[in-house]
Amino acid sequence: MRPSMLNFFKHRPTGLLARYVDSFWYRGQTEAATTGMLVLPSGRAEFVFSLDGAPQACWTGLDRSGQRRDLSYATLRLPNCAPIASALSGYGAAFGVSFKPHGLRHFCRVAFTDVEPEVASLSDLCGRSAEDLVQRLTEAPTPPAKFAVMEAWLWQHVREPHRAYRQVERAVVLLSDPASLRSVDSVAREVGLSPRRLLNLFREDVGLAPKTFARVMRFGASIRLVRDAGHARWTDIAAMCNFYDQAHLVREFHSLAGMSPTSYMQQKTAGHANCLPWIPPGSARAESNVHHAGGKPNGLHLSVPR
Repeated sequence: MRPSMLNFFKHRPTGLLARYVDSFWYRGQTEAATTGMLVLPSGRAEFVFSLDGAPQACWTGLDRSGQRRDLSYATLRLPNCAPIASALSGYGAAFGVSFKPHGLRHFCRVAFTDVEPEVASLSDLCGRSAEDLVQRLTEAPTPPAKFAVMEAWLWQHVREPHRAYRQVERAVVLLSDPASLRSVDSVAREVGLSPRRLLNLFREDVGLAPKTFARVMRFGASIRLVRDAGHARWTDIAAMCNFYDQAHLVREFHSLAGMSPTSYMQQKTAGHANCLPWIPPGSARAESNVHHAGGKPNGLHLSVPR
């Protein structure tokens, strides 16, 4: 049987859902394989479902050779400030929901501060409804039908998190703008919260402290510029994103992405700016790369598109 082409579909919801959800995506593949990706910090939470029931795995602490965790077929990826690697086994069919930085709390009653791992089982948070949702997504015959199933599920679960949520939402907008050098204290005053109250609510609703969130947003703006630029001028990108200088930009890439801007340019794809192809340790392709290199596996392998 000839391997099929990898199919990727993306959908942006409209109306009220568009305020809280950035996009849905569906990736279909019929070639048995283990597929992986390296997820860079984006300030967003994401649902990831393996539609063929295959388990997922993630690797954190990549700067320390990585620590693997085996997960269920339905997971919640939390906002992070360090790269996380993930992989799906089986036939690779997957579905995801990428939320706006403040969006998940409209659909999940659990605060981010109550979820410790960077990637958690969605069934632990949503119970049996997560299992039923995955079954309906699997049975939907086309990508548009799957997107409709997901929209209907979200509409059934939408809610207003708490009275101060609109203030948090406004603070997210203010801190997301890399061209604005606002301090956390000034943002807190503008939205009518004390700095401590804003800090606590941000950790609960967004998953990061306000200052860390602003840093991740600035990094996100820089990688979008790096991705879209044919020949990046690092000094220009540093200036446009309000880094002190080019050296500051490079340090942030190493800190938040675990690589240099040049390495990111070599590995970037036309898809999500914060997702890179990744070869899971122990996979046949990783072992093949090690064999041809005449070396030993180091546990982590980045796939560079040809």
